[in-house]
Amino acid sequence: MAIIIKSHKDTLLIDSTIGINYNSGNVLQGEKDMYERIVRDCEASPLTWYMWYDKTFNIPYGGQNEIQIDFLLICQEGAIIVEVKGGIIELIRGFFYYSYKGVLREMSRTPFKQAHDYKWALLNNGILNKDQIFVDYVCAFPHSTLDISRDSSQINLSHKLWNKLDQDSDNSFADFCLSVIRKNKRSKRIISKTELQSIVNSLAPSIEDRYKYSLTSLREVLDWLQIDNLSILEGLRKNPRILIEGGPGTGKTTMAKAFIKRHSGLKGLYLCWTGLLASKVRLDLDKERLSSCTVKTFNNYIKEITNIKSDNSQYDVYKLLSKELSKITKVDYDYIIIDEAQDVIDKGVDIVLNELLSSQHNGLKQGRYLVFYDLEQGYNNVSRNLNENINKIAKYAACFILDENKRVPTNKLIVEYANKVLSVEHCQEAFELYLDSLKGNDIAGLTISFHDNVR
Repeated sequence: MAIIIKSHKDTLLIDSTIGINYNSGNVLQGEKDMYERIVRDCEASPLTWYMWYDKTFNIPYGGQNEIQIDFLLICQEGAIIVEVKGGIIELIRGFFYYSYKGVLREMSRTPFKQAHDYKWALLNNGILNKDQIFVDYVCAFPHSTLDISRDSSQINLSHKLWNKLDQDSDNSFADFCLSVIRKNKRSKRIISKTELQSIVNSLAPSIEDRYKYSLTSLREVLDWLQIDNLSILEGLRKNPRILIEGGPGTGKTTMAKAFIKRHSGLKGLYLCWTGLLASKVRLDLDKERLSSCTVKTFNNYIKEITNIKSDNSQYDVYKLLSKELSKITKVDYDYIIIDEAQDVIDKGVDIVLNELLSSQHNGLKQGRYLVFYDLEQGYNNVSRNLNENINKIAKYAACFILDENKRVPTNKLIVEYANKVLSVEHCQEAFELYLDSLKGNDIAGLTISFHDNVR
């Protein structure tokens, strides 16, 4: 049917860079030949294939900070990692060798082991989700007639080997990949075109991300943020779903900005409760020219995407939100950040995450999100059962606690006073008595100001 090529090198088309070793300038003939074969056979396939070539993923693997995959192919039946070894390949006493200027040199690891490790690096770091799509791998030796994967007691993986005999035949490489997928996956499920497009949309920008993150560059991000919590930021790399609890001044919003900067190639949505915070975050992102993340207040966003009226009861809003968002079939965002979640957690945060991060409406399990909250700052936090709503997300997320206060030393007292004000504000006499008592106590660091209007 078609092959859609998602790769490029800067502004150059893939055809002009295929098979070029950028370190030496030499042509990697094996990759060049496989590229031509993959394009030809996938074009003739009844399925639509998406292909990425020579892509570096900045994810940890085997003590390194990145992996480089020769080819990644995705169709409705699954995803295939293709590891290519050109030239003459030999297998001697269980070890793989390649020929260089007529001399056999041992490979540090087998191509099959390398491809296998790449598969799990992608899955374990959330680049691909095994619950969404089946992932496997093959090895291509287009210039070698080697037809076995081992000569010892190791598992025989010869069915995953494409060699020179295959390359010279009329066999279809697309059909070869499908045979490997069908042989190894337990389910016969074929994902829908909508699911496939959702996976491709979220995968493409993460591969093409212009920021190359290693531990060194992560520290550069931390310097930009003026924070030093490297372990938490590393957690954002390893887990697609994060829930962070922390009081004022513990770095929640700066962590959100770090997440946005690290995923600048992805399309994101940042939601918070107050318009002031939304304006501040939007300004900070504009200064850094980070335009890939939309910043809105939670209520304004819900009004934009639904017909829910503000005069509905809390129960009706929750029920209507679930009903309306369940109809959405297009995933618009690769990730969602919820800041100040304690103020909106009972207004349908779990519904928004579940419905908008997956075309199959299981975003809580499979989506990419970052949620920040502080129960002590939540207004009327006892009567609103905030913990129950937090737990709906915590079941599927990696949970962190930020306990180093960097800004506000008296947040518990502030919350205590504010909640008391909320409880008496509708009774003018009680309201005035309470404020008089606060002023009379002459509490250090507490200033009470009165204003004629909201602005």
